[in-house]
Amino acid sequence: MRIGQISHKGMVRTNNEDSIFSSTKKDLFIVADGMGGHLGGEIASRTAVNKIRYFIKNKFDNYSENKNGVLNLICDAMNYASCAIYTLGKKDDALCGMGTTGVVAVLFDKKIYIGHVGDSRAYLINNKIKQITKDHSLVQELLLSGTITVDEAKNYPHKNIITRALGIDEKVKVDTYNIKLKENEIILLCTDGLTNLVSDKEIFNIVRLNTPNKAVKLLIDEANARGGTDNISVIIIKNENNI
Repeated sequence: MRIGQISHKGMVRTNNEDSIFSSTKKDLFIVADGMGGHLGGEIASRTAVNKIRYFIKNKFDNYSENKNGVLNLICDAMNYASCAIYTLGKKDDALCGMGTTGVVAVLFDKKIYIGHVGDSRAYLINNKIKQITKDHSLVQELLLSGTITVDEAKNYPHKNIITRALGIDEKVKVDTYNIKLKENEIILLCTDGLTNLVSDKEIFNIVRLNTPNKAVKLLIDEANARGGTDNISVIIIKNENNI
């Protein structure tokens, strides 16, 4: 397995409200994109990553032997994080209303298990690119209802409004997925700082032609070359040993 990861503040923001984590030892990968102002966004995403890491590290053995255990583990870890963020916001007026997106991936028993809240994304890349997650966003709801077209969605003025996040309430509904990962298939996790500026086709071409380490740098560079209007975070996981 080969990993590449970068989190960058972009070209406009003065701080980075994204947080990421990857561990090949624990086969755990997390991307979070915070919201709630300069301080709140950073704290929300960092809290999410730390609480999810802690929960999965300490509870994995309790879940892994049961059917759907890993997916349940991820859901409970993300809700544990949501409760922690919500509690912090209630204690400090400056943090009230903060929240974060979250994408969590766990590799276990030749499968990848994914939990998702918000508009950060997970992709599967082989001979094509496929978005695994479905955005929890106003734009996605308008697309599904037929109110706007795909082309209109690209420049929709309220594109940043998300409909689900960790920390807004104590509990959150987590979407889950599990995929049998074949040799040389790639999982990409990212925040919308990448996908708002670089198309799926462009992501596919860069990832397929480069190592994970080089690909994450090229993706960040491409987003920044187009304005870097938001923080940009990318994790690439390439299965080279048929886990």
